[in-house]
Order: sequence, then structure tokens, then C-alpha cells
Amino acid sequence: MIDERKEIKNRLERIKDRLNEEYKQKNKGVKKSAREDKRKWYNMMAEDAEKAAENVRSKELYNITKILTGERKRQHTGVKSKEGELKSERNDILNRWVEHFSEVLNRPDPLHLISEEDVDMAEIIIDEIDLGEWTVAEV
Repeated sequence: MIDERKEIKNRLERIKDRLNEEYKQKNKGVKKSAREDKRKWYNMMAEDAEKAAENVRSKELYNITKILTGERKRQHTGVKSKEGELKSERNDILNRWVEHFSEVLNRPDPLHLISEEDVDMAEIIIDEIDLGEWTVAEV
């Protein structure tokens, strides 16, 4: 009985070691792939910068340089509250969006439901409307 427990314990340890080794190998592969992808992205951005410099597109070159150097600032836009106050903090913005969508999406059911007869009548009325020619002022 004791030998069986030792055997089971040894078997579990071997399985655990094998799984840890597989994990290490996969982890190395993922990290290597991430490094390769990052290197490809940098090379692509460098090529774009060279093309922009050759074609004298200074704004594009400037933007690419800012991205590569990490100096580009993220632009956070604010959201107005119901009272018209500008909220710029992340939690305030998220709370305002929650409030907005809860109002928009949680409405009561309409009092008068549309029946198939109403839809048929609406189609007849729409067909009878004469659109005529459009004028420049309308456009």
C-alpha cells in the first residue's frame, strides 16, 4: 500500500515535470514570436518613414517618428454630464456611459404596438408620396 502511494506520487511528479517543461517550451515560443512581430513592426514603420522622407511628406514622417520614440501622447476626450459639466477622469467617463446606456436601453415597452395592418398601411402611404424632382436647395 505504501509502495503504491510512492509509485503514484512519483508518477504525478513525472507528469508535473513533463507539463512544466512543455509550458516552458511554449512560453519561450510565444516570447520569441512576440519579439519577431515587434521587430517586423519596427521595420515596417522604418520603411514607411523612409518612403515619407523620400516623398517629402514631413507630417507623416513626424508622426511615425513620434510613434517610434514613444513620445506620442494619448488624447483623452472628456464627456459632458447631464448638467453640462465636462468630465475627464476615467471613472467619471465610464460612469457617465453606464448612465447613458442604462437610460437608452432600459426603456419601458411602447404603449401602442405596431400590427401588420399598420405596416401595410404605412407602405401604401409611402408609395403614394410624390417625391418629385430634387432641387439644389434641398440637397
